[in-house]
Amino acid sequence: MYYLIRKVVWVPVELWKTEAFQHSAELARDWLKLSLLCLMLAGFFSAVIVFARTPMLADLIGDPQFSQKSLVLHVVLALVGWFYSFLAVLFLSMNSGRVSKWPGFALKASVIGIALICLSILMPNAEPILANYIPVIDNTMFLAGLGLFGGALCLTLIGNGLFQTPVASTEAPLVSSLQAREVIHAAGLMVILAVGTILVSMYITTPGLDRTMFFELTMWGGGHIFQFANSLGMIAVWLILLRLITGKEGLGVTTNRTLLVIMCLPVMFTPLLLVNGTQDQLYYNGFTQMMRWGMFPVISAYILIGAYAIIRARRQGDFEGKFLHNVWFNGFLVSAVLMVAGFIIGAMIRDSSTLIPAHYHACLGAVTVAYMTAMFYLMKRWGYSWSRGFPTTILKLQPLLFGFGNTIFVAGFAWAGLNGMGRKMYGTDQDLFSPEVIVGMGMMSFGGLLAIAGGLMFLYLVIHAYNNKNNR
Repeated sequence: MYYLIRKVVWVPVELWKTEAFQHSAELARDWLKLSLLCLMLAGFFSAVIVFARTPMLADLIGDPQFSQKSLVLHVVLALVGWFYSFLAVLFLSMNSGRVSKWPGFALKASVIGIALICLSILMPNAEPILANYIPVIDNTMFLAGLGLFGGALCLTLIGNGLFQTPVASTEAPLVSSLQAREVIHAAGLMVILAVGTILVSMYITTPGLDRTMFFELTMWGGGHIFQFANSLGMIAVWLILLRLITGKEGLGVTTNRTLLVIMCLPVMFTPLLLVNGTQDQLYYNGFTQMMRWGMFPVISAYILIGAYAIIRARRQGDFEGKFLHNVWFNGFLVSAVLMVAGFIIGAMIRDSSTLIPAHYHACLGAVTVAYMTAMFYLMKRWGYSWSRGFPTTILKLQPLLFGFGNTIFVAGFAWAGLNGMGRKMYGTDQDLFSPEVIVGMGMMSFGGLLAIAGGLMFLYLVIHAYNNKNNR
């Protein structure tokens, strides 16, 4: 534990020493370290949240605001810090040359941003606002940190050829196929559009609104577009994993471009949804329907295409051995299953209950396990390997343990929500009023602990590879 804490503390120092001018692969490795730091910090705050939701233990925390601040930091570090730092890794991995000075400076700015976000929990009289998609702590330190990280991310993407046409490459260390590169480019464009939508929403929202309502409205539109970016990043990883599993591309270039157009086209109507302001039903319902019908059909198509590609490879003898003995297959399987679970739970939502966090934890868990599995491959290609005699079974089991824990977690949340448990209640605010709700929240706690164990296993695997003396 001491060693892990020391590594967490030292990562920002290493990143601060980064040179402004770097090779893209070196900069990608630095963003990889930042993504791991965000994931570790998000995991710490998730443990606080699980503790605050567990029957009989919740009373020990008592202060609902502390739990809510922990929730804000957990969501922002996981949904913003971890996801988009790793998306930057994927984006930088498409290049093979030297980058300009701006992305190097942007990395340092992002480190400062994450530090400010974390330190904001210590500020007195800072109100946590549990806005959908991107919650905030309403003080200058947190908002400055969030803005700094967002600006650094955009600068990194734009400074590395976001607006250039992607082409196939055999020189990139991770992403060489044209299909995956086009999907990652689309994800980067969604990030820029999401940030722009939030800024425009802040500008056009009526001043003087209650702060909770202000952030709820301004984060709503951009938050939905961010989910397109998350899903596209996950799909790109699926394509990489399918190539590792089958030895071939999972789908053709034309099919991939058709699905991308179908998925991204609804987002192009964003300016129309902003015409009447953020308090209009067009804004609220428009983004909801955009995400529902823009993502579900296309992601489902990618899952079916991936399943067919694996079955075909099995029949043709290109995929040998037992399915669950292949870490790339496990990563794809768990990610796809969690995403399907998220779709099913999302269709059951009728009011504000724990069905909502069950839905988005399933979907975001699908993105997380895909990114975790991709990180194993990325580290292997960059020369980080596990020591001789290391039990590779742990590597194969990690996606399964993380996915199993997440599945129980969302099932418990969903069961409690079906029996009337409200969302966004912690500590003494939580009212466990029926045996069904207690069972559901108990399942949530148990599944959350298993998922945390899967996350710790992931960190152990990564740190072990980083510190293997045989690695170059």
